[in-house]
Amino acid sequence: MVRDGGTGELLPVARAISVTEVKVRGLDSTETLENGGPGAGAADRQGRMVLGDLRPGVHDLEVHAPGYQTVRLEKVPVGAGTPIEASLRRVQSPGAVSVVIRGPAGDAVAGVRVLLRRPDDAAGRAVQSDGDGRVRFDGVSPGRHIVDADFSLGLLRRWKKELGGYPFRNRRTFELKEGEDASVELGFILGSSSMTVRAREGERPLPGLKVRLVQAGPPDFDVWNPQLSTGPDGAVTFARLRPGLYRVSVSEDDCRWTFPPWEVREAESVDRTIALGRAVIRGRLKRGGAVAEGGVAITGPGERIAIAQADRDGGFEIPRAAPGRYRLEAQGAPPIEVEVPPAGDPPPVEIHLRETQRG
Repeated sequence: MVRDGGTGELLPVARAISVTEVKVRGLDSTETLENGGPGAGAADRQGRMVLGDLRPGVHDLEVHAPGYQTVRLEKVPVGAGTPIEASLRRVQSPGAVSVVIRGPAGDAVAGVRVLLRRPDDAAGRAVQSDGDGRVRFDGVSPGRHIVDADFSLGLLRRWKKELGGYPFRNRRTFELKEGEDASVELGFILGSSSMTVRAREGERPLPGLKVRLVQAGPPDFDVWNPQLSTGPDGAVTFARLRPGLYRVSVSEDDCRWTFPPWEVREAESVDRTIALGRAVIRGRLKRGGAVAEGGVAITGPGERIAIAQADRDGGFEIPRAAPGRYRLEAQGAPPIEVEVPPAGDPPPVEIHLRETQRG
């Protein structure tokens, strides 16, 4: 009886993957019994075969099927009516993976270490890109693979200083099909869209704020999150973006406000205004009668989110809060709400953490 080693299915002769030949060699003889002769047989529709005129004893058997690896069964005891089962595995045709490394201007980047690996194999194969920014891996087996580009820190720092940052891919996960090749581009994968972010406090522009753009999709696109500062007009433009969802975060000192994602379409220029305020939300974390350290998550109007970290005295501050209602949450404490008035700061709040259980 002959089965597919991967699926366990029987291999009938009526199918393209049928077994066509069995060769049997006795250990006490060098004679090979060919298909159609004594000791040879072909599988039927149930993947079964009968070897006729075969002397009982110990034999070596070879099982062949188109598209499958030949299986050799050694020292198999054979008797009258003795069932023997063989498991065959498919012969997988390898493919090739070509990788191109691009710079900010679409130019080739040489000398970048490129690693090709399977998800369960951290070692894989590594090759450096040539003068054309290309790497080729031959003999790659079908299945899921990951390709990583290891850019030098010096190169990344130079790009960041010169450009401020652009969508940047240094990893790609893909499926290689049997007998096919794959092409992957890494580095700067630039698009034709842009986003302008304007930071405002009412009608007043806010220069000098750090604005970070974080791509929220697609999932196979790893992004070097660009960060630029707003100019005298309170605006900053991120150019050469690819289509996708982008989150905008604005930071000042140790506080960062993150806003819901916006969609950027192909060849589109998006203009987004971020409304910030002048108020500061102040508070203190306490556990029992003592101050406590920890993080505080703040959700405000328009689903804006900020994270503040309490200091050793338990105090925390969230600057640039616009008027509206805010929800403050800390682990181990019920949430509280704070109303920021149109002018001035709200009263300081206290967040009481639950007492730690001691065993």
